[in-house]
Amino acid sequence: MQPQEEKPDPRVLRTRQLILDAFRSLIQTKDLKDITVGDITERATINRATFYAHYADKYELMDATLTTMFWEGIQGKLQCHAEFSRSSLASIVVTVCEFHRDLSTHCLKNYEATGPLLEKKVKALLQEVLFQLMRQWDARRPAGFDEATACAVSTMLAWSIYGLAYAWNADGRRVPPAELAETSLTALAHVFADIGMAAPRGVEAVGGSD
Repeated sequence: MQPQEEKPDPRVLRTRQLILDAFRSLIQTKDLKDITVGDITERATINRATFYAHYADKYELMDATLTTMFWEGIQGKLQCHAEFSRSSLASIVVTVCEFHRDLSTHCLKNYEATGPLLEKKVKALLQEVLFQLMRQWDARRPAGFDEATACAVSTMLAWSIYGLAYAWNADGRRVPPAELAETSLTALAHVFADIGMAAPRGVEAVGGSD
């Protein structure tokens, strides 16, 4: 019999949410370099000791904020039991586009200042999401597609999706995210066909939704 997992203390979760909400509010109006722990604790109505019980500094809090924002978007788009498919890839592209759009719109100065941190964090999160989706292929997994291959492919896709969304945002968001996802995945499928390779199940041009 496995031991039961301890449930998070609701008070801890509530306090952490207060801190995150306060920080999100502050980064919309102030540069990260100008935000102090005192600003955060005042906005969250907590003391400094409580803040440091949850986060080492504002940079760790920024990291947690980016992670939370990303996961909120992903969970809102992907079903609980989503698998690696054209529809799930399209949802991920849309999520990353919206993530860039929202962050650059509401936190422009910090979007630019935290570029390297943002890129590293989102690429890592994307890679993990894609890798886990690929692991759910089970019987439909292509022959020879082991975990090492899944890791390599998920990394390639993560970097590609991040770059695609970043360029879309920087170029003025000329098309809706869903349209960008559809045209990009279709083009990718044609590229695979042109070089004589079968496109992965997630990007095939025809009949790839599910």
